[in-house]
Amino acid sequence: MTLWQFLLVVFVDVVVTRWLRRTWFSGVGGVQQLCSYLFASVAGGFYLIIINEGTSIYVELDYGDYFLRDLMTLQGVCLAMILFHVWATRLR
Repeated sequence: MTLWQFLLVVFVDVVVTRWLRRTWFSGVGGVQQLCSYLFASVAGGFYLIIINEGTSIYVELDYGDYFLRDLMTLQGVCLAMILFHVWATRLR
C-alpha cells in the first residue's frame, strides 16, 4: 500500500476504535474488557508488522527526495497508533 492508503487506514481505524470505546468497551463486564484487550493486541500487532516491514503487509516508500520524511511519518504514526490502542482499553 502507498503512504496515503496507509493514512486512510489509520483514519478509519481511529474512527472505529473511538466508536468501539464509547459503545462496547465502556461496559464493566469481563467480556467487554477481554474484547478491548484483544482488539488492542490485534491492532497493535498490525502496526508492529508495518514497522518491522513484514512480508505480507508493507507500505511502499519511494527513494526520492522525501524518503526520510515519509519514513519518519510512517514510524511516528505507527507508534502513535499503538499508544492510541493502549489508551482505548479500559485499564482499572
